[in-house]
Amino acid sequence: VYKEFKDVIRKVIEIKIIKNAGKNELSLTKLELYSCIKYIDEKTLTLLLRKEDKKPIKLSVQPKELDWLILIALNNLAKAYSKNSKAFNPVEIKLINTIKLLSLIKVTVDQDSIILKILDDTLKSSYHNLAFYDAISEYIVLRYNAKDDNSSIDGIKSIIDTFLNKLISRNLGGYEIIAIVNRGLANIFSVAENLGVNIEDADKIDKLLLEISSYSNADRARAVETILYDLYRITTGEIREKI
Repeated sequence: VYKEFKDVIRKVIEIKIIKNAGKNELSLTKLELYSCIKYIDEKTLTLLLRKEDKKPIKLSVQPKELDWLILIALNNLAKAYSKNSKAFNPVEIKLINTIKLLSLIKVTVDQDSIILKILDDTLKSSYHNLAFYDAISEYIVLRYNAKDDNSSIDGIKSIIDTFLNKLISRNLGGYEIIAIVNRGLANIFSVAENLGVNIEDADKIDKLLLEISSYSNADRARAVETILYDLYRITTGEIREKI
């Protein structure tokens, strides 16, 4: 019965999107936002919120609904996600769906700052799968690509600092090493570079270089191509020379 209910919800959202295909934005109600978060899986939601040319659909919501999405839905799901230590986190899909919805909605710099603070606190709280890193990257990139000039520079810098701190302290799981070192987070660093983010903590860079020096030859070489190259792009002077 639950699966049938989910299928009905998905179909209702799908029909609404198709009906609004010719419009620049898709307006969603609080109930529709809630349904997208709870009843649609991540891959299906991604497909539904994509135009025929593969570009994401812009979403619009009323101010009250946006406040609910950020301050209630995102905040509560992030806390529940952080408290769950199971290998398969049942809250993860709902949290990622919420981040995905927010990435397609126009927000102010202050709202973006709140969203990034919640994501940063969540990032610090525990170990994460690749999907969570992908969701953060997608949010930052889509927000920047929206050309609204509403990206929080301090928020993005803080998230990058958290990446570095996790590597230095070794407070991260295997998937996180894959995300930060093996695959890299070039898109986030590209946005940071374009926004003028500058990492100025020489001591932190020294600690990171020391940590990377303990890696195997293969992992060290990969780190040079990913995290160190990306840091080189957002540093200057003596710190850049260290890298």
